[in-house]
Amino acid sequence: MFFAGRHLRRQSSVAARYIACLASARPGTLSTARRANVLKGFPDPASPSEGPDEAEIAKVLAPIPVYPAPAVIVMGLNYRSHAKETGKELPKFPVFAFKNPASVIGPETPVSIPKVAREKPEMSITVEVGLLSGKRVRVDADMNEAVGTMTRRAQIALGVGRGRLVGPYASVLDACAPIKRTRLQNGDSLTLHITRVQVQASGFAFAAILGDGSVVTWGDAATGGDSSAVQDQLKNVQQIQASRGAFAAILADGSVVTWGSAARGGDSSAVQDQLKNVQQIQANDSAFAAILADGSVVTWGSDAYGGDSSAVQDRLNNVQQIHASESSFAAVLSDGSVVTWGDAMNGGDSRPVQDQLTNVKQINAASNPIGCAFAAILGDGSVVTWGISAYGGDSSDVQDQLKNVHHIRASHAAFAAILGNGSVVTWGDAARGGDSSAVQDQLKNVQQIQASATAFAAVLGDGSIVTWGNSAHGGDSSAVQDLLKPL
Repeated sequence: MFFAGRHLRRQSSVAARYIACLASARPGTLSTARRANVLKGFPDPASPSEGPDEAEIAKVLAPIPVYPAPAVIVMGLNYRSHAKETGKELPKFPVFAFKNPASVIGPETPVSIPKVAREKPEMSITVEVGLLSGKRVRVDADMNEAVGTMTRRAQIALGVGRGRLVGPYASVLDACAPIKRTRLQNGDSLTLHITRVQVQASGFAFAAILGDGSVVTWGDAATGGDSSAVQDQLKNVQQIQASRGAFAAILADGSVVTWGSAARGGDSSAVQDQLKNVQQIQANDSAFAAILADGSVVTWGSDAYGGDSSAVQDRLNNVQQIHASESSFAAVLSDGSVVTWGDAMNGGDSRPVQDQLTNVKQINAASNPIGCAFAAILGDGSVVTWGISAYGGDSSDVQDQLKNVHHIRASHAAFAAILGNGSVVTWGDAARGGDSSAVQDQLKNVQQIQASATAFAAVLGDGSIVTWGNSAHGGDSSAVQDLLKPL
C-alpha cells in the first residue's frame, strides 16, 4: 500500500497523536518503527512541523489526508514475484483500487479490496437475433457499445434493412443506449422487427419513417424538408402526419415532435407539455389536432384553421375520430355526436345540423382552398351534410335518395355515395363530379369508388370501370375503355 504523504497517524501508549515517522526510517519498516517525532498540531503537507519530543508507537492509525488526493492505493499481487513471495496465487487479471484513508486502522490489519476490483467485468456478450420468419443469427457485442451498433451488425448478418430490436421482455431497446445499461445478458434471444418504410408529404417536402423508427426528410426546408433541429428527438417514431407546411411525429412513448413552418403547425411548443399519451393526429392545411389516450384533444397551428379549439374544448371528451377539411376539423365522440371547430364557413360550424348529428359512423370531407364541406353517414344509413353548399354542404336535392348509404367518397368539391343496392348518388359541384347523370344507368353493382380532385371512377362487380366528372382529370376514360373491360 502507498500513502498520500509521508505523515502517518500512529497511536502512542498515552494518547492518539499525529506524529511523523523518523526521516531515517527505511521503506517497508514503518510497521516495525518503535518511536517517532511528535508533530506540532495538524501537519501542513507543504511544510511539516516536527517537534523535538519523541513518543513510543503502539499501532498505525489511518493516514493523514494530504491534499489533493487523500486516498490509499491498493494494488494486488499483480506480478509473479509478488505472489511467490507471499505463497499465494497470481490473480487472473490486475487488481487495482482506491480506498479511503480511514480504511487503514492498524498494523497487519487487512484492507478489503472492492468487489469490482476483484471480479473481471463482463466486457462482451453473445446474443441470438431472429426475424419473425424464423431466420436467426448469433451476434457478438461489446457491453460499452450502443444497442444501435449491435442492431446494425444483426441487420447485415440477416441481410435485411433497418429494424427495431426487441428484447427478451418484449420491450423495444433504445438504439442509443449502451448495452451495459440494458438488461441484456449473454445468451439472450432477441427479435429484429422489420417494418416497411412509411412516407408522408407536406405541400413541398417528404418525411420517411425507416424500419428502425428513425426519420429522413427531404424537399423544401422551410416546409419540413429539413428536420435537423429535431433530428435527435426523432427516435422510435410510430406515425407522421403532415399539414401543407409542417410535420408532426408520434413517438413510441406517446410524445410528439414537430418541425417545418411554425405558421402551419411546425411549432408545438405552446402545447408541448400537454402532448402526452397521444394516440393519433389529424392535420388540415395549417393546423393539427391530437387525440390523447383519455379521449381529450390538443390542437396547435393556425388559429383560423382549427389550431385553437378553446371554444369547444369542454365538449372534446371521449373523442374517437377526427376528420379534417382544408381549414376545419370534425370530431366524432363515443356517443356518436360531432364537435366541429375551425373555419366556420368551411365546415367548422355544424350548428345548423347539430341536432341531426347523432349516431354518426363515418365522416368525409370535400375540401379545396376555395371552399369545404362535410358529409356524415349515420347509423341508419342516412346522410347529414354541412359546409359550403356549392361543394356538397347542401344535399337537399338528393336527400330522399340518400338511404342505406354504405360508403362515401369525396373529390375536392363533390360527393359520391354507394348505397346498399350497389347504386350511386352524387351531389356537389357538377363540374367536379357532383353530376353523374350521364353515366347513371351504368352505375350498378358498384363495389368501390375512387376520386381525383375533380372526377370519380367506380369499379363494378364485373370488374369494369365507369368514370365521370372533369374529363381532363380522369372523368373521361373513353380512350382506354377497351383496356378497362374485364378479361
